[in-house]
Amino acid sequence: MIPPVSSTIDGLIRLSTAITRATAPNTELLNSVVDSLRAAQSALCRPASQASAVGVSSMAR
Repeated sequence: MIPPVSSTIDGLIRLSTAITRATAPNTELLNSVVDSLRAAQSALCRPASQASAVGVSSMAR
């Protein structure tokens, strides 16, 4: 449970902290979603003959 606010400045500090946390991006979650989408897109874009791991010969030079 959150302790009661003892002064106006305490309340403003808590409000400021809460706003910062609420508006900050969740980078870890965002990165995992992007990685999942990239993996799914990569699997869909490759022909069935290339569905296995990508070899060195297929990398751009």
